[in-house]
Amino acid sequence: MRSWALLIALALPACQAPKGAEVQNMPAWQTPDGARSLKMELLSSFIEQGATQDAMTLIHQLRDAKVDDPELDLYQGMALAQEGFDVEAERILLEYRKKEPRDTRALESLALIYADNDQRDEAIGVLQKAVEIDKSDAEAWNNLGFLQLSASHYDEALAALQKAVALDGTQARYRNNLGFAYAAEGRWHDAFEAFQSVGTPEDAHYNLGVAYELQNKKDAALEQYQKAIEYNPNHEASQHAIARLEGTQEDK
Repeated sequence: MRSWALLIALALPACQAPKGAEVQNMPAWQTPDGARSLKMELLSSFIEQGATQDAMTLIHQLRDAKVDDPELDLYQGMALAQEGFDVEAERILLEYRKKEPRDTRALESLALIYADNDQRDEAIGVLQKAVEIDKSDAEAWNNLGFLQLSASHYDEALAALQKAVALDGTQARYRNNLGFAYAAEGRWHDAFEAFQSVGTPEDAHYNLGVAYELQNKKDAALEQYQKAIEYNPNHEASQHAIARLEGTQEDK
């Protein structure tokens, strides 16, 4: 409700001051530039929240109002990608890239499209371009490292994920991904420390168990799952993992 009230307010015509009245400065949102900025912030918020239908409604309203802003193409491409219209989203994002070649948001959106369509090399390629343009983009470094890890490019993945954590150590996803990168390199102590830095002891042991299991080290994985249960007997993920591994051993 709050968002739609805001849209209505933005659509109100400006009132003229009566003759002889003292003219006050308008609030920023009532100026053309301020209104545009506020609308773009609202549009960005819709995209971040996954409210793609609201985003598309606002985009159509702005286009009907003859608003000429390249960012509309960016947000339309991002919204279409969230809705799964990958072909059209890719076309619009690539067109936006020609207009704004240094805006990494288009590259990151393209990477998500490529990754979802099993075009991992293409996704890695555009993310590499993104971090070349903006070396301070922690999310791009994390996504790059995650994809490199999935492609077994362990050295590159570790470097990218270390960079992501160095830029923003508050994100649990970055630290957990870094833990799996350490594990892929056989640095188990570092992996556990990374997991432990963002979660409970049982979650840290569970994640380490998953890392061992990914390398087919089932006995070591089982040991970690059991340690997780020692910390929390009701840790469901570890319970299921133990049941699965013990069932596999019994089948042998």
